Amino acid sequence: TYGDWSSDVCSSDLTLAFAELVQNTWFQLEDINSFGSGVPVPRPKIGSLSFAGDAAFFRLVLLVWLVAAFVVRNLQRSTTGMTLSAVRSSEVAAASTGVGLVRAKMIAFGVSAAVASLGGGFYVQYAKHAIPMEFLWPFGLVWLALVVTWGIRSPAAALIAGSLYALLPSFFETT
Repeated sequence: TYGDWSSDVCSSDLTLAFAELVQNTWFQLEDINSFGSGVPVPRPKIGSLSFAGDAAFFRLVLLVWLVAAFVVRNLQRSTTGMTLSAVRSSEVAAASTGVGLVRAKMIAFGVSAAVASLGGGFYVQYAKHAIPMEFLWPFGLVWLALVVTWGIRSPAAALIAGSLYALLPSFFETT
């Protein structure tokens, strides 16, 4: 029904609509799009420590991934993680025990958005440029298919899926 924010169909429709809105407005700005060439994104530098080289950048990404996986794993084992698991299993049962569905969904959205933005940020630093056309929602469906294929509830699955997403295109390039 209209206004029923607990429906997954409603929230996914809103997410796709927002993706289309951003793609057709924000990504069309000259400062963002640069006439299709994208925006250069340098590799990170912390003080005098530079991660411009591929090996140093890989070590940084691996370190950040390990920290993120540790945080996600601890979140899964915490009270908040058990609440999120209860909501995933049965929203009706979780609500009947007093779990705030809106709060739980906002926490899940916030954590997933933080992890996704971290991954997206490292992806554009890996590519050394941000091209808006590389972040269209159909490409997100490919990412989702990879994560679901490898196991959606495991940080290791996210690592495998992310690695495949970043590395597989280079195997299919013609030289």
